[in-house]
Amino acid sequence: MDQVAREAREKLLRRRRQLVRLQGGAESEGRSLMEGRSPDWVDQASDEGAVRLLADLTERERAEVAEIDAALARIERGTYGVCLSCSGPIEPGRLKAVPEARQCLACSA
Repeated sequence: MDQVAREAREKLLRRRRQLVRLQGGAESEGRSLMEGRSPDWVDQASDEGAVRLLADLTERERAEVAEIDAALARIERGTYGVCLSCSGPIEPGRLKAVPEARQCLACSA
């Protein structure tokens, strides 16, 4: 495993841990909002909006975790840094900025 892949792996694992913690907190908050519902319709509408927002956040987090997992799998297979579209190399600067990148800059445009 080269230096770029090692650095990416560390960064990806750190971000994955953060997302899993955040996701768990958002799901817990959503459950709390639904359990402590107020009889006031204005409060209920506000709570339902917050629950929908939390659900969207957790869906985005799940998608990001899936992207991270796919990048980690590419690192393990030794295909990290290879564009999935053209099979050319993904620029090291792009991998540092977006370690879960699947494509080179030319193919991602």
